[in-house]
Amino acid sequence: MEQIPVNLGEAQGLLWAFDSLYVVVNKGQRYESGLYRVRDTNGDGEADKETTFWQSRELFNALGICVLPGPGGAKAGTRVIVSSAPNVWLLTDTDGDDKADKQEIIAKVKGSAEHDH
Repeated sequence: MEQIPVNLGEAQGLLWAFDSLYVVVNKGQRYESGLYRVRDTNGDGEADKETTFWQSRELFNALGICVLPGPGGAKAGTRVIVSSAPNVWLLTDTDGDDKADKQEIIAKVKGSAEHDH
């Protein structure tokens, strides 16, 4: 595995989609719970920028992530679905700034929020 020159640790889940590495972090020592986007901004083939796409204390032990591009592949309108018991979140970057401007719970399970069974 090749190390990337971006200072982002404590990853709990990784997804490569649309030329970006999406990283889920549970509350750690340095990073808050959230979804981070890591990408190559200068075209040299190495990741060099990290962006906080969404940060929330309600995101912990994410079980799944799905990234959906904006219309026509545009950055504006990018949607990310994150499953983090007991909620399934839909996060939308409405203006293309690599940050979720809109967050909504699209599903919620009843009962225990046990995350590892």
